[in-house]
Amino acid sequence: MTKVLVSLQNEVANTLMLTLYARAIESQHAHPILYDEYAIQMVEQIDYDFSIFENISTTSAGVAIRSKHFDHICRQFIEAHAQPIVVVLGCGLDTRKQRLEPISDQAVFIQLDLEEVIALRERLLPMAASEQYIAANILDTHWMDQLRAQYPQGDFLFIIEGVLMYLTKEENQQFFYELAERFIGAELHFDLFNRWMSQNTALHEGVNRTQASFKFGLNNSKLIENWHPHLKQETSWLLNDFPEWYRMGLPFVSLYLLSYPVRTACKFLKFTIRQPTHN
Repeated sequence: MTKVLVSLQNEVANTLMLTLYARAIESQHAHPILYDEYAIQMVEQIDYDFSIFENISTTSAGVAIRSKHFDHICRQFIEAHAQPIVVVLGCGLDTRKQRLEPISDQAVFIQLDLEEVIALRERLLPMAASEQYIAANILDTHWMDQLRAQYPQGDFLFIIEGVLMYLTKEENQQFFYELAERFIGAELHFDLFNRWMSQNTALHEGVNRTQASFKFGLNNSKLIENWHPHLKQETSWLLNDFPEWYRMGLPFVSLYLLSYPVRTACKFLKFTIRQPTHN
């Protein structure tokens, strides 16, 4: 089998290899948190030195918990809406569309990432009938206007997984502001680091083996509501809200229970974009 040579130039884009490998490793566990046969297949297809990510059991479990959570959110959203439009920002080689078949066929999936990533995705995960690939930077607004015009009656779900920590605070503010200006009624689901984690890339098992670095974290996620009057935080989850979190290993679990910065290092959040109510 001729393998697909991968040489991504963008440092952040290259982290997709970490999350892909993490899902593949977890899928081969005796009792996987998340089973992703497509991740296993792609790791076998790709010419890349995955050995740099050996021994990342904590990260592979964490990535699986996050992916399973967003899978669940996506399934619920599709079941609850008439015209679901699922927008995966910074999609990398994410296989949520495939993992959720057949119910995912009832939604339009928009997969957005940088041009070099979309080119790789097209080789490894050819676009399905109910999918659309967009090669763009998430900070551009052209794709936002394009989707708003293309699906004027659409029910939008934005999934932003493993992305925001690589943007600056100003870039995050700009991104959320532009979304809130255009997508009244949408749901936003994303993961967010606290400030301690954002300042300690070297402590992240996996990312510390890449050239990428974290740039943004927020201790109080409610502050995002100040970025636009339409933004509203609805729910937040910590890792120990999920039954499988113990699979991240005894050293991590012990540190998690003893250290507040570690315990709050990562949150999963649900925001909505809605018109403010006036008394």
